[in-house]
Amino acid sequence: MSDMLGISGNAIGAYQRALSTVGNNIANVNTEGYSRQDAVLKDSAPQKSAAMFFGTGVELQTVKRQFDAFAESNLRNSTSDLASQKPMVEYTKRVMDIMGDKSVGLSSALDDFFNAASSLSADPASTVLRTTFMRSSEGVASRFAELSGQLDLVATETRQAVESTATQINTLTSQLALVNQAMAKATSVNLQPPELLDRRDLMLRQLSDLARIKTSFSTNGAVTVSMGTTLTQGLVVDGQKSRPVGLDPAVKDRVSLVIDPYGNSESLASASGGQMGGYQSFISQVLEPAQKNLNSLAQTFVIETNAVQQNGIDGYGKMGTDLFAIDPAAPHAAGGIRMALNDALRVATAAQFRVSESNTNVSATRATVKFSGLTPATPLSNPSLVNNPNATAGVTFKVDGARLFTPVTTLAAGVKAAFYLDEADKGQQLQVMTRDGRQLLGKTLSLDEEFQLMSPSNGFVPNATYSDAYLNKTGPDGYRDLDLFYGAKATVLYGQSFDVNGVSANTVPMPAVLETGRVPGDGTAIEPGALVLNGVKLGGLKASAKPSDVAALINLSSGATNIRAEAFSEIRVSGSQLDFTQALTINGLSVPKTYFSIETLAQAINTRFAGESISQKVTAIVTSAGELVLKNSNNLPITINANAGAQPGLNALNLSPNTYDGQVRMVQVVRDMVVSSTDINLTKPLSINGNEILASNSGIRSIQSLIVAINDKSANTGVKADLDSTGNLKLSTTSAIDPNGTLSISIGPGKEDDGTYGANALGLEPLDYDVTERLQRKLAADPTQTDIRLSFGKFGVPPDEKTGDPSDLAKLGLRTGAFIEGGSPDDLLVFITGTGTVKVATSFTGEPDVPRDSLRSQSLTVKFTAANRFSIIDTKTGTELANRSYDNSPLEPVIEFQGLQIKFNHAPSVGDSYQVDGNQDGLGNNVNMLDMVELNRKPVVNGKTLANSYIDQINNVGNLAQQATITQQALTVVNDQAIASRDKISGVNLDDEAANLIRLQQAYQANAKVLQISGQLFDAIVQIR
Repeated sequence: MSDMLGISGNAIGAYQRALSTVGNNIANVNTEGYSRQDAVLKDSAPQKSAAMFFGTGVELQTVKRQFDAFAESNLRNSTSDLASQKPMVEYTKRVMDIMGDKSVGLSSALDDFFNAASSLSADPASTVLRTTFMRSSEGVASRFAELSGQLDLVATETRQAVESTATQINTLTSQLALVNQAMAKATSVNLQPPELLDRRDLMLRQLSDLARIKTSFSTNGAVTVSMGTTLTQGLVVDGQKSRPVGLDPAVKDRVSLVIDPYGNSESLASASGGQMGGYQSFISQVLEPAQKNLNSLAQTFVIETNAVQQNGIDGYGKMGTDLFAIDPAAPHAAGGIRMALNDALRVATAAQFRVSESNTNVSATRATVKFSGLTPATPLSNPSLVNNPNATAGVTFKVDGARLFTPVTTLAAGVKAAFYLDEADKGQQLQVMTRDGRQLLGKTLSLDEEFQLMSPSNGFVPNATYSDAYLNKTGPDGYRDLDLFYGAKATVLYGQSFDVNGVSANTVPMPAVLETGRVPGDGTAIEPGALVLNGVKLGGLKASAKPSDVAALINLSSGATNIRAEAFSEIRVSGSQLDFTQALTINGLSVPKTYFSIETLAQAINTRFAGESISQKVTAIVTSAGELVLKNSNNLPITINANAGAQPGLNALNLSPNTYDGQVRMVQVVRDMVVSSTDINLTKPLSINGNEILASNSGIRSIQSLIVAINDKSANTGVKADLDSTGNLKLSTTSAIDPNGTLSISIGPGKEDDGTYGANALGLEPLDYDVTERLQRKLAADPTQTDIRLSFGKFGVPPDEKTGDPSDLAKLGLRTGAFIEGGSPDDLLVFITGTGTVKVATSFTGEPDVPRDSLRSQSLTVKFTAANRFSIIDTKTGTELANRSYDNSPLEPVIEFQGLQIKFNHAPSVGDSYQVDGNQDGLGNNVNMLDMVELNRKPVVNGKTLANSYIDQINNVGNLAQQATITQQALTVVNDQAIASRDKISGVNLDDEAANLIRLQQAYQANAKVLQISGQLFDAIVQIR
């Protein structure tokens, strides 16, 4: 009976606790994160009595928390996935609404802009339509800015949302660290309070809503949380410590998530999922591409519209300037667009170029012209060529094998240059040509050279034809009246002059001087006529000619060339180069080492050679510039010998031991001066060099009589007279009295009694016209006639006719140069022809011409000489610039020239001609504005128009929004299933709990009845007496 009482009592206690557990479940049915608990009952250990075992009742084993780790992990992952779609859906729809909105979007503004352009093209002179176009342009700029500003607001909000989400993450991770700290008191998860575990799992679910996490649980239930790709990376909860998450303060222009932003930072670039991942996905997949595409569209719009604007003429007849500008300080291009014009007349409606048909054309073919050329980036295309004419700076070029040429460089139009050929082998030439095959300098190409050279791969335009019609010609006979020269050249130099007060005055010209290099006298002969000096063929030169032979050859033609030559042999050494501690041996004679300065060195040299023969004698002088000059009066070589001793290469002059040959100096002779026949007054007196030629009213009535009178006194005056080719009077000094051409021509009479100067018959100011004065007058008339120009001539009889070449000039110690010193309006191609190795050096000045501006200053005539051939002629000079074939089969054939594209509505007839020049009418022409209208249909953005590109951007954002919505709906279903799976295990079901309540209540009541009966039985036993 006592067993019965104990069993029932224990059972009542067990079922009472079980009922309490059910009551707790029912009470927490709506508690977030609560996991259902079940009371676990088990039978007590039996007792043995005699040979039998008797049960001892029931006991409460434990209260079990219903939990499944897989279901909980699945719920966290699905929660993270679903939460990531919310920002994508909400913000992507907002961006789509902004870009597609009529009042903020770009489509309507672009339509207004191009509609205004179309209206203006119909009446380009209308100031009203110009103003309307300006307002539409401002509207596009402001719409870009507004759209950019709205996207910037979205960017700011998302950044703030990311910061807020990071704060929530930090709150949860710090709480999880505290939970881990509380769990540290128990060694097993089974010993942890269920409520503490529920709190842990709830915070993990809340954290997964903010970001995708990876978890690891220890035996006591403490959790480790990572936001990285692995559990060892991106730890935000590690034991009892948490690490804060935030934006990288070092990155300002984008969202960059890091752990511990103000400490030992660790990148969270791989963080994904949850709201944080949703914001980052929105930024990277929607917002940043939208901003980037909008900025790209804005830049393209500005570039394209400005290109059209710059390609036209404004209302003032000037070149168009930018219509829009982008503020460089603006963070986004779209937000920085502004109008660059504030004057409606500056809108360029007219084309830069115009083309007009000749009245004599056979056909009615109409033509239009556009320009699309580019300005070269550098003066020379070959970067190896530096701006240094010295031979030591030359670049080596080699022509060998089957190839008959090698390219040197392309010279950009407008750049002034000179190219120098050094160490040329026999037959090697510099060749300078236009892209259309006009040869300007060099030697006529052979058929083989022409065949190899004339190819687009060498820089020539397609279908270019070769012509040497302008080869080596200059001025009116040359290509486009250019001053070009091939050979050796010297020009007039200008010296600075000062007045009596020492104040700088105008520069004065000095005669041109051309000095050869050292002439070794060991070269081969030069054929008569191979060289031409100032247009006059020179005679032949024997082999091994010395400097004196060269000078004599030049002086034979001095009367025709106005060039005199002299041989000289000297060595010039700068005073700073001298080393007075070294010995010196000249021409085999040792100079006594008594020198310690430049003056004492010169004295020692002169003393040593005082008694030597003329052939060996060397004299030394010191110039005012501090140079030591060694001379041989017989123009023979001067040898600097090696010294005896340990260092034979060293000497007082610091020169290499060598034989220094003589040289030749050519000097311009300016004997004559020209007096215009219209200035002559034969009633006035005239005296020349103090000799009276005419008295007042002498009775002479003609210039011819004046010439006779002057020539009658030439023996006394040293001046003769004749008529030049234009009928003007030419006065020249006579070679008999003035062999060097340095005598002045003094024009009188002089002063009157009252100190004034009277008029003379020549109408000249009474002055001593020395070489400088005469040179100034010649320069004013024709600058090119004052140069020294030594070039190449032809000799021999056809078909064996030959031409001199650079190797002939090299025998005279001269460098061959191709001089384009005035620049050219065309790009020029430079080549080397002839087998061998050669060096080319260059000097150049100026920057490449802007082809558009250069062509606008020209007038070109296009003539169709055959059904499929045309020529282009420079109208001003009559120069044929091109002669090409073209394809006349297309419906609207096009020809191109230096960036000009001339389109015909059908093929012109033979004999048709068209004039192309720069347009100056900015109001009566709408061609450029039609190009602006055409821009609306031009595929300028990845093969699409501006409007279609923007619509594509909207569609892309809309597609992303739709995809995000569909994904959100699908993930909602997945998340609901995960919640149901978790609730099936851990959730509280009131029906189940009610059934459990009834079941446990009945068990409780039954055990209570057992206890009652046991009590009655005990009372009955007690009452037995």
